[in-house]
This record gives sequence, C-alpha cells and structure tokens, in this order.
Amino acid sequence: MPKLFIISLGCAKNQVDTESMMGYLLPTGFSLTDISQDADVLLVNTCSFIEPAREESVESILELVNIKSGNQKLIVAGCLPQRYGLQLEDEIPEVDLWLDIASEDSIAEKVAAWFPEQLSLVNHKLSVRLTPQHYAYLRVADGCNHLCSFCAIPGIRGAYKSVSQTDVVDNARQMAEQGVIELNIIAQDTSSYGKDFRNGKSSLSSLLKQLCKIDGIKLIRLQYLYPASITDELIDVIAGENKICPYFDIPLQHIAENVLRSMKRPGKDFTLKLLEKIRKSIPDAVIRTSMIVGYPNEGEPEFNELKQFISDFKFNRLGVFQYSREEDTSAFNLEDPVPERIKAERQCIIMEMQQRISLENNKKLIGKILPVIVDSVDGENAIGRTVWDAPEVDGLIYIDKTPEIKQGTIVDVEIINADTYDLFGTLINP
Repeated sequence: MPKLFIISLGCAKNQVDTESMMGYLLPTGFSLTDISQDADVLLVNTCSFIEPAREESVESILELVNIKSGNQKLIVAGCLPQRYGLQLEDEIPEVDLWLDIASEDSIAEKVAAWFPEQLSLVNHKLSVRLTPQHYAYLRVADGCNHLCSFCAIPGIRGAYKSVSQTDVVDNARQMAEQGVIELNIIAQDTSSYGKDFRNGKSSLSSLLKQLCKIDGIKLIRLQYLYPASITDELIDVIAGENKICPYFDIPLQHIAENVLRSMKRPGKDFTLKLLEKIRKSIPDAVIRTSMIVGYPNEGEPEFNELKQFISDFKFNRLGVFQYSREEDTSAFNLEDPVPERIKAERQCIIMEMQQRISLENNKKLIGKILPVIVDSVDGENAIGRTVWDAPEVDGLIYIDKTPEIKQGTIVDVEIINADTYDLFGTLINP
C-alpha cells in the first residue's frame, strides 16, 4: 500500500482543499504517514497570498526536494502553482506534478498512473478532515468579486461562486453525523454567500437558519465577513439564534479615509456605523479584525489615526500585517514608498497596543463562569476555547481539575486567571 505524506500551508480555506484532495486519494489505496522519508508520494498544498506565504511555500518544497529519494514522487498543489506554475516548473524540476486549483479534483487519476498495480481508481470520494472530530471547517463559497487594491486573491481564486444551499446543508448534516458539534463557516467572503445565485432567494441569513436546525450541531461560527456585505438581517439572525456564536471576523484593514479609498474598501463612516450597530445589537459580541500597516499612502497622520481608532474601539481580537506589494494588483503601481523598517516599527507599535487591550479584556473575565469547548485532554489538564474564540487563531483556556472531562464536550469553567491571550480556569460541577 503506497504511503502519502502531506504538508498543508496557509489558511483554513486551504486546509479544506487539502482535505478534498485526501478524500480523492485515500479511496485509491493510499495510507497516511507522518514521516516524509517513508512516503511514496509527498504532497504540499501551498499558499501565495503575500510574500511571506510564498517564501514558506517555497521553503517547504525545497525541504522535500532535499530529502526526496529516487522512488518518491513530489506534488505541489494550490495557490503557488495557480499563480506561478510555468515559471516554477523550470526553477524546480524535481517536482513531479504541479497541480493548480482547478485541477485538484483530478489528483487521483494523475497519481494512480504512477502506481498502476497498487492503486485502484474508484468513483467515490471520502469525507476527510484534518481537524479534531468535534469541529470542522465548512466552506460555502470560493473566489472573490471584490477588487481590493492590495489583494491578489481574485486573480488566484477567480470569481465568487457559492456552493448550493442544498449541498452546504447536506455537508453539514454529514459532519454532524460524524460527531462534529461546531461548524466554522468559511469563504474568501462569507457574508456575500448566495449573491451570485440567479434566483436571489439564498443568502447567508437563510443558510444559517437551515444550519441551526441540524441536530447535533451546537455552535456555528462565521469567519471572513466582508464589511459591506454584513446586512441588518444577518446581524439580527446572529442575535436571534442561540447556536450562532456572537463572533464577527471582519477584516477592516485600516480606518483613515484616504487609505481606505485607495485600498478600494468601505469608507470610515460606514465602518464606524457598522461596528456601532453590531455592538448595540449584540452587546456581548466579540469582533476580530486585521489591519495593514505600511500601505503606500499611509503617512504619519494616517498611522496615528489608525492607532487612535484601535485605542478607542478596543477590539477583542486584532492582527496586523505589513503591506506586501503584490503583482497583478492595482496597488502594485503605487510602488512601495514606506520603508520596511517603518512597516516593522508600525506593526510592533500596533501589536503592543493590542496586547495591552487584550490583557485588559481578559482580566475582566476573571471570576466569570463561561461555556468552554474542550479541544484536547492530557491527564488531569485540558485545553479549550470559549464561544468567542475560533480554533487555531484565537486564545485558549487551560483547565485544571479535569478527571472526567472529555474532548469535544462543552463544559462550564470558572476563570481564575488571565494573561495577554489565554485564560486559566477550573471546571465547575465535573
């Protein structure tokens, strides 16, 4: 039985692509291995969103090239070959198969030809997940129709295309039957779900109402919400459905009007009104965002405005990226006038501000009893998350005195201490 070794890079949306390719390969007769030297096929699913992601992807490929033996096959899939395939074929000839995004569903057919006596092509695809049993990423769309000046995703992923509501609900129901209790809804632009359907009847709001009816699903979390697509109806649905986490993941990128205009993002007034509306409608909502520093027209006044905004609003979760000049984006023509040193300084300043805000927010939770999703158990200790924390990106809760606790359950925990990002608690009524 041939063995498969996998590296999956990038975001949760990439992880779903990796799971899909595994679903095609495993029924043919592959088994998985964690040891690259033992594998017959090495698979890297890459990200090329910004320069650091490309560097990580290329480094991972070259590491496998260096350990690859004469009998091993190396596949590189995902965003990197989608964006630079022909160029990379010449630069890294050791790769046996470059697989762009559009060709990922043909991976089994291509790979089976390498092992005709050991693999058998089949007509079914397995449901495979790289997450623990109790939570999953459910992708509802791919691609993006927005033309943000700094972003190459539309050129990589193509136009926005929603998955049919029937297929999304069927996938969610199957996940629930497999023991999933928490759905993390993802897309490049989740809040635009259904806008590309001709009938105009499907929307994220209507989809969420259907997902909330599925037995076994206890939590639904929305990620990657484009601000201009967040409707009053969506906010009302989130406020009114107990299963939907009060969690808004909204990449805002900046607040200075001239920067937002150049970025081709919603303006400052719209942004402020949206945030006010969310906090007024759902007082306990957590808002996660990301900002970009060092954009070409971000001078000191614009950066100071960003600092003041973050200081005033006190986001629950906030990440900061340094601007990366990307080919095939409209901002590429603005060149890159902000020095790398200044970008790094601004990123550090914002992160230090956010660390203080995060610690202040976390300390307010000491003494409270919170529902916690248990992600892992090790002896008498367990690690979990609150409903306000997404897996893999947000803070954790370290729980002690857990003799009977089980992974994948939701338990009540009293918070007894806090640091910048994580909480510490004791199980209530074990």
